[in-house]
Amino acid sequence: HRYPLRLPAVASCFMEAVPSAAAEFMTRWKALEGQNREQQVVWNTSTPIDSERMTRIKTAVFEQGLHLAIIEGVDQNEYIVSAAGQFRTGKVSPSGAKVSVGCLLRLEANAQQSAFRLTVRAVHGMISVALKNVIKAQLN
Repeated sequence: HRYPLRLPAVASCFMEAVPSAAAEFMTRWKALEGQNREQQVVWNTSTPIDSERMTRIKTAVFEQGLHLAIIEGVDQNEYIVSAAGQFRTGKVSPSGAKVSVGCLLRLEANAQQSAFRLTVRAVHGMISVALKNVIKAQLN
């Protein structure tokens, strides 16, 4: 048998956008605190951070590249982005449905310091780690 496979196969290949209202996002965000569900990384970037770059991150990286839904209205600051998605697996649950893992993230940019802080929360910690690593690599 032959199966065409596009490589590399990264975690984002299995993501699907999950749009929601700001209040619903924050409720889910708070529910995912603790139990190794959160991954956070802070790093400096050599590329200046401005509103144009933040717009590119939202559209090209998060929406088009990673298949995440941008959640509007969480913050009134153009340098903070909130997004949501679900990681789709091929594993079948006892109910017969395929297992999906919800993922939420917040990217905060400090233009003066040319730095980002990325926080990712997911039901399963391994998904948080993978998504954090993919996003950081995309933004470097």
